[in-house]
This record gives sequence, structure tokens and C-alpha cells, in this order.
Amino acid sequence: MFGLPNTVNDFCQIEYVEWVKNTMREAYKNVYDHSGQAAQRQKLYYDRGLKVRKFEPNCWVWRWYLPKVNQTLGLGWTGPYLVIEKITDVTYKIQKSEQTKSIMVHVDHLKPYLGRNEPNNWVLNNALNISHQSDESLNLDMSVGQALTPVVYTPERQITKTRIGRTVRPRDIYSP
Repeated sequence: MFGLPNTVNDFCQIEYVEWVKNTMREAYKNVYDHSGQAAQRQKLYYDRGLKVRKFEPNCWVWRWYLPKVNQTLGLGWTGPYLVIEKITDVTYKIQKSEQTKSIMVHVDHLKPYLGRNEPNNWVLNNALNISHQSDESLNLDMSVGQALTPVVYTPERQITKTRIGRTVRPRDIYSP
């Protein structure tokens, strides 16, 4: 009546530990296999909701840099940066100056540089120097402006009219 039941299950602690190890190993493997799929799916949905932005190589852009936002009187937009290369539709390689390292940035962290005073483009200057040296070796007389022309992003300014007839002009952007 009292005490342990007559049928006693022999329970081996070593077998239990091995079972827990194998179960945990399978669970971690399953999570690892599916985490890559989840990351790809999240990236797909994130990229799907972006504005269409296209930047050509050798054009100037501003970069959104979050640590600058948290500083007192800090602006989030830093730069200007030069677009070196388009890696994918949503990834660009940019560089701040000739001495700095180039970085890869998502397109939603970039916006076009619309300033009037465009910074010095060291990539085009190097290309002009190389072409100028090769032209001198061939004894060709070619002006610097004809060798290469930089690609400058200039947005289209469309003046529209309202229903009443009022003229609406797009604003001039002078700062990042």
C-alpha cells in the first residue's frame, strides 16, 4: 500500500544525458539551417519596400551615419562621399577621400549630393593625368575637358500647377 510501486523503471542517467545531447545538437542544427533562409527572406522584404535610387559611379552622395545623430548638434548625414562602384542594385561602394578606405553601404543610407560646389574628384583627376601623359607620349593635342567628363547627378526640377492655378516649384536643397 505504501512505498514504491512494484514495477520500477530502470532509468539510466548516462542514457538520458546522451539523449539530451543528441536532441540539443539536432535542434541547433535545425535552427542553423533555417536561420539563413530567414535572413534571406527578411532581406527580400526589406529591399522590396525601398525607394528606387540609382547612383552612377563618380557621382557624389551623402551617407547616413547613425552614431553622428546621437551626438549633440550632430547631423546624421556625413560626407560627401564618392560612389566608386555599384555592387548590386541596393549596395554601393563609396569612399570619402583618396586616403580613406572604401566602404560598402546599403542604398537607403545614401542620398544625392546636390550642392553647388562639387568636391574634387580624385578618380577623374588620376584618369585625366594618365590620359594626359599618354597623349603627350603620342604627341596629341587634347584639352582636359574633352578627355573625360564627370557624371553629375542633377534632379529634374518640374514646375507644376495646382487646380487653382498656383505655381508650385520644388525647393532648392543647399544642405544635406
